[in-house]
Amino acid sequence: MIPLDSTTHAGLDINAVLGAEALPLFQDATDAYLAALPDETQREWYTPNPDPANWTLLHQRGRWQVKGRLEGADESVQGRFADLPLTLPLPQTLLGKPPTTLAWNDIVRMVPTARDAVLAPDRSWMVILHANRLTVHMVRQAIISQAFYELPLPRNAEVVMEQWAVPPRLRVWNQHMERLASVPTPTP
Repeated sequence: MIPLDSTTHAGLDINAVLGAEALPLFQDATDAYLAALPDETQREWYTPNPDPANWTLLHQRGRWQVKGRLEGADESVQGRFADLPLTLPLPQTLLGKPPTTLAWNDIVRMVPTARDAVLAPDRSWMVILHANRLTVHMVRQAIISQAFYELPLPRNAEVVMEQWAVPPRLRVWNQHMERLASVPTPTP
């Protein structure tokens, strides 16, 4: 995974960002993946030692998750890779405030077409990503309202960042969201 801050593949070392247990976990995930491949030929396609700078954060199913990329061993298998989920606690220094989310099962029960979701820090509204659109909903007592705003998106778009306003801009954003909630949803 080429880091966003570079095109030369000089990304940040996973241990520097996620702590000393990150690279050993990445190595364990690599070992398990290679061991699960059906034959030695397939195992030889991949480098047995993961690049500590070849990882990313992905937002999926309402949570930030870590994935490490295992690359092909040499030019003969160029373009071959495997993305490995890494179960690591993410530091609050990276995420900001502690995550405030509804359980994913509850979200899809109320909004079955949801692919991903981001809940506002004050838990009053939620942005939900669908296959080809984004919707905004009010949330009251863990109940998601009907969408009050909808925006068409390219098919299979993904969340790459979330940013929330903090005082003094928070008041301005809350007023903006209240105005959006009072306007009929535009037809795409």
